Amino acid sequence: LTFAFLFETEKNVALAHERKKTQSLRDSKRYMDELVEKSPIATFALDTNHRVVQWNRACLNMTGVKAEEILGKRIWTGFTVDDLGSLADILLERPEYIQEKFGDSVLSHTETGWYEVDMILPGIKEGFRAIVTVGPILDKNDVVRGAIQTIQQIEDQRDEEQHVGSLDRIHEA
Repeated sequence: LTFAFLFETEKNVALAHERKKTQSLRDSKRYMDELVEKSPIATFALDTNHRVVQWNRACLNMTGVKAEEILGKRIWTGFTVDDLGSLADILLERPEYIQEKFGDSVLSHTETGWYEVDMILPGIKEGFRAIVTVGPILDKNDVVRGAIQTIQQIEDQRDEEQHVGSLDRIHEA
């Protein structure tokens, strides 16, 4: 009887620990989803089947495409860079192709598979220059589960010079 009681107590403690761990994972996921959603940087994520699984508000502002219109589908055509799709699509299929195709435009590349590329995205607002960052989403065993991409528009050189001039005037005051 004592053995059964101890076994049952241990089982209940283990179950409570698992529930707490599961809740902690849910809270962490919710926090990360909210962080990406509220980021001012256009960010989307693809699964290994090239379906959009994350599309934040900044993507909506940049494209006019709502999350509910794109989730579960292939990437919006404005983010495609060639016939293979977006940089995230390319990263999932042929990561080495990013260096081959964009060569001098690659600003950085890490050992973990992240790329930062200075490029023109012709399908957005009649084309604009952007810094596009893309990287793999890995599980705890370093197996690729998807890819995440950010797009940051680079201001026109004239706008940048005016912006810097404005900052200089503010600092002088």
